[in-house]
Amino acid sequence: MPRIAGLALAALMVLGFAVPAAANENSKHDSDNSTLFATGQSATTTHRMLLAIDVKRGTTSVIGPASGSLAAASLALAITPGGTAAYTIANSFDAAKAQLAKIDLATGKQTLVGSAIGADLKIMGMTFSPDGVLYAAGDFVTTSPTFNSLYKIDLKTGSATRVGSFGVGSKPTDFIMSFALDSAGNMYGASMMALYRIHLPRTTDARGGEAQEAGQGDEALATKVVDFVESPVRSSAVMGISFGQDGSFYAADYRQTSTIYAVDIETGFLKPLFPSTTAFVHNIAFVPERQRGHHE
Repeated sequence: MPRIAGLALAALMVLGFAVPAAANENSKHDSDNSTLFATGQSATTTHRMLLAIDVKRGTTSVIGPASGSLAAASLALAITPGGTAAYTIANSFDAAKAQLAKIDLATGKQTLVGSAIGADLKIMGMTFSPDGVLYAAGDFVTTSPTFNSLYKIDLKTGSATRVGSFGVGSKPTDFIMSFALDSAGNMYGASMMALYRIHLPRTTDARGGEAQEAGQGDEALATKVVDFVESPVRSSAVMGISFGQDGSFYAADYRQTSTIYAVDIETGFLKPLFPSTTAFVHNIAFVPERQRGHHE
């Protein structure tokens, strides 16, 4: 797989090359409102790592021992309503092996769920909706009629069901890479270059009956909010976004030395906060305050 370079999103299929210094080995962290969980690249293997990033201290730590490393191409990170675990897609770039996996946020241990997805979706972004549905962005083939679509993931079988098209463009750089929910439960998605508002389908009609999901026709499921602007001016490589409880908005880029940014949601400006001290960070997420203490 080629190394990521500039705007060529196809080069995202890269995991396994040499990276800079490893993350801080202090694995102690608090799952409070200053801790971002994230997936990042290991410095010595092709496997991924579960990270804890403290946005107040500007520090990054690796969660769990090497034996708890995530499988190759585990990029997505959707934290469960209870806040004790997360889901990803292991081996996302391998059509034969791509499979839903559950991650213990305390240890980083990864457990496969159900069966292989059975489709070449290259899922890199997932999140839970306010009502507990696991959504994902998938189908990276630009010539496919279902390129860049929203999917539902079954938590028992791991199967993916297409909901509809995001309708945000036909280029690799238009592909939705990550999701985030604000404090009001509104869902946002990010490509490398821009932020979008995601319009989730309705599952019931006004009378409580089943309603046809949006996206089954030509209706787009995303609307652009703003393009990302980076300083010094260079190509944006945003692969993770997350809202803090105080309304702050963060992003991480997918580079050999990833950076955590504060994002101005009105202008799209990415203000560098600190380097993550690890490589290829993809998907960042807080445990929402309203979810802490929830029993799964």
